[in-house]
Amino acid sequence: MAQATAIVWNKINYERLKQFRAFGKIDFAGTEKEAYHNFKDWIGGSTVQQISRKNSESWRSFFTLSKKKKSGELPSWLKPKPPAFIRERNGKKLFVILLRNDQYKIDGNVLELRRLGKFGKLRIQFKGRIYLKGKQGRLEITYDETRKIV
Repeated sequence: MAQATAIVWNKINYERLKQFRAFGKIDFAGTEKEAYHNFKDWIGGSTVQQISRKNSESWRSFFTLSKKKKSGELPSWLKPKPPAFIRERNGKKLFVILLRNDQYKIDGNVLELRRLGKFGKLRIQFKGRIYLKGKQGRLEITYDETRKIV
């Protein structure tokens, strides 16, 4: 599932990078719609939507930083860069799974993931901490192999 998320992120990011280099702007709705139709049966439409929105947040942050750089609000050493592709680091990929608030349920130390396209429904027992505040929102699952839980 995490590998599928990385593939979708990279595809969306590549399409947006091509648009940015060609036109200097991005059609966020168009690229989200295209990705949705290409990947909805594979990892689920809700998951594609969340990946696309997270990528949009990264691009908008890049545009904001670029404007601040041009107006002189940022230090000279800081150079804004477009969002990165998910690549291998030290022979391992950085994986993140993004899920909409109605795609998961937490019951004790079991995480139930629903509507995941070809993956269907998953129940995962986990060890670690969950940081929840307020209303249930987008879930971002990351794996940190260097951290040891006692």
